Amino acid sequence: MISRELVYKMLDKEHGYAQGWGGPEHDAQWGYMDWLTFAEKYTDEAKLAWSNYSPDERTVRIRLIKAASLLVTALQYLGEESDIAIAGISSSSFPIRHGGLLGKKYADQSFFDVGDA
Repeated sequence: MISRELVYKMLDKEHGYAQGWGGPEHDAQWGYMDWLTFAEKYTDEAKLAWSNYSPDERTVRIRLIKAASLLVTALQYLGEESDIAIAGISSSSFPIRHGGLLGKKYADQSFFDVGDA
């Protein structure tokens, strides 16, 4: 096992490499599904490499690094400082609602105040 600090260094290095593809102005244009799709490209390739019994496990790890870096970048652009309050909480506390968003009515309330509204 390697340290989280080393993993973060890998992600920083990957992010530096990825900045050659556009930079902040380029990155700011993408939404949630764009970032998930970009990351999914690499997770799909990692699964393919594994299922094809690639003898070099780096083929999987490099794609995990790329996917993780993309998702971190998504949080940089789309996340909010208040998200620190939801980190470390089960995602089941945030049910997936069908039929649209709750709307601006609840925009200033915390997830504890919204309940099952």
